[in-house]
Amino acid sequence: MDERAGLSDAETRQILAGARALLMPSFAEGYGMPVTEALDLNVPVLCSDLSALREAGGDVPYFIDPLDGPAWARAIIDLAAPDSTLRVRHDQNIGSWERPHWSDHIRKVTNLIDQVATRD
Repeated sequence: MDERAGLSDAETRQILAGARALLMPSFAEGYGMPVTEALDLNVPVLCSDLSALREAGGDVPYFIDPLDGPAWARAIIDLAAPDSTLRVRHDQNIGSWERPHWSDHIRKVTNLIDQVATRD
């Protein structure tokens, strides 16, 4: 395994498209763009159980406590297997995932601003 820096968006997308899964053991996230990018490419996602990642991925990712090392190991080993139960689960759930759109996000933000502005 190697580490790369300074990749273009196209190079990053190409690497992600060829991945067996996206692993995202994070403790804090603002939104979870890597989750949406992986799901958009039909790449299974193993990620921390954070509200931002649930918002980004819906019911499709496999959510794991970031401190539960044994659960991460089991999930990674499962996804590496040809008869992966997590891949079957992903394939069953990916059809329910809807790609987020900026217009939806902006609408939510402006609605929140309107609510705050109308408070006494």
